[in-house]
Amino acid sequence: MPPNGDIKANVFWTVVKSHRIIGSYVGNRQDAIEALDIAAAGKVHTTFTIEDLSALPSVFERMKALTLNGRIVLDCQ
Repeated sequence: MPPNGDIKANVFWTVVKSHRIIGSYVGNRQDAIEALDIAAAGKVHTTFTIEDLSALPSVFERMKALTLNGRIVLDCQ
């Protein structure tokens, strides 16, 4: 963000939709463009497991035990 940049947000809709505005000093616009280009080229790979929603207690236990590798996607169908 530019040093003297301002943003405007509609207060009503920000509250109603529970939007959060978070700033960061990490990277710049060119860094973001390059990161998106890398992802678009298929060079970013994620580790995830799809589990049934009924496994949620087990997921929380594994989170607490720090034994999860990657992310868990819960299937609620």
